[in-house]
Amino acid sequence: MAKKEVKKEVKEQPNPFEEVDKGVKPGEKAPVEAQDIDSADEEYDINNLDSRSIGEKYVRQTLDGQTVTIEKATIKMPASDATEKKSMDGKFAYKDCEFVVHYDTKNKDRERYSGLKIWKQDNGWSKPVIGLKGKNQATTLVKTYAAFKKKDPKEVSMKEFFSFLNSKPKAVLKYETITYGDKEYQKNMIVSFVD
Repeated sequence: MAKKEVKKEVKEQPNPFEEVDKGVKPGEKAPVEAQDIDSADEEYDINNLDSRSIGEKYVRQTLDGQTVTIEKATIKMPASDATEKKSMDGKFAYKDCEFVVHYDTKNKDRERYSGLKIWKQDNGWSKPVIGLKGKNQATTLVKTYAAFKKKDPKEVSMKEFFSFLNSKPKAVLKYETITYGDKEYQKNMIVSFVD
């Protein structure tokens, strides 16, 4: 009996890295995109698997005061069914994106930076953006980059910012205690960039 071929309709998703990928210098590796896990029958790219042994637990290293190379910065878009949140004034809806900066350290350290969002619009959702009025981690990092480039933060585009983070720049880290809700976490946050 012959197998019946079933064609699966695939919705074309916008590529949040499309503009960033264009800014990658020749000979450098483009950032690896996170895979959408909304569809349980899609293959997972094994190149994205962790190289640590299965039994090895990740232990956050204290990198306070160290200068590291940024390996890459990635954006993961929220799932289509992710909960919408409201702006402080209640007028606008948004969803959080996952913004991760990977450091080129022996431990393959990385940190998530809060504050990257997509906003609901009449025709769907915006591209990922970082606001400049907030005091979140992403806003602070954009302002740190702008100071390094001697620019007004309002002059920095998302494409420029992420292209820079994916150009393997050097950064100085500070081991900080972050409070989220009623819990405290320690993170190795970028406090400055160096030539």
